[in-house]
Amino acid sequence: MSSCESSEVCRESLIEFAQEAFKISNERYEDILQMAEQTEPPNVRVNVEITKAENLMRKDSNGFSDPFVTLYLESNGSNRYNSSVKTETLNPVWEEHFSLPLIDSPRKEVLILEV
Repeated sequence: MSSCESSEVCRESLIEFAQEAFKISNERYEDILQMAEQTEPPNVRVNVEITKAENLMRKDSNGFSDPFVTLYLESNGSNRYNSSVKTETLNPVWEEHFSLPLIDSPRKEVLILEV
């Protein structure tokens, strides 16, 4: 396999390959491209499962902690999600699911988790 010299070269090669493989004329390709450009992009989400933590630091005077998890996307720090609080434990089990919307650049997004 050869690598592409630029993303535009890769795109052109891929289009040519698809047109040949699926027997799509240039006119049909242009129709499909126009429909795709007019279509709303899909809602993309990242699904996160918070399962457990082990051997957390003691934070309370009783030798335990009351841990919870806060998670958010770096690009949207004001939209934070919190797990439930697990009282008096250093080994909490949450088994909670979160689904965060990815809005701008999903490939560049960073997920932040705080316990």
